[in-house]
Amino acid sequence: MVNLHLDPVGKKKVFDHLIEIGKMSSTGHIGTHLDCCTCAPEKPEYEISAVVLACKDGMPDVETLAELGTLEGKALVLHTVTHETNGYGSPEYFKKETFVSKDTLEKIFELKPLFVIIDSHGLGQSGPTHVSIDKNCEAHHCHVIENADLSS
Repeated sequence: MVNLHLDPVGKKKVFDHLIEIGKMSSTGHIGTHLDCCTCAPEKPEYEISAVVLACKDGMPDVETLAELGTLEGKALVLHTVTHETNGYGSPEYFKKETFVSKDTLEKIFELKPLFVIIDSHGLGQSGPTHVSIDKNCEAHHCHVIENADLSS
């Protein structure tokens, strides 16, 4: 099983110090994780099929997603190559816009994936937009797994 969330409970002083000396960004979570704003996935572990979309040249649009057919019970993997090209946690990593439009997000919901996996910091701009997208995904029984290392 892959641990999808690093929980720094009891290590706050260490993380605060690393942020203070510039060895770690305070932009968001550390490593591969999923935000559980309103609910967690039903099971503690999944073994499912995935459909991978190459997103190096941009995020998918509604038409591209429509060609996929149903994703029910599967994961949608958005491979942006942000992790490989910018290095996880670098300023460039967090500047790379890997955001989806409202229409694209609605199309993803229609396809019914269990997870959207992305090798970047999320589907929406950091802050309220990001949280809103995560909550909307959860309302559609889908969770976003962020900062996935898809390089291997």
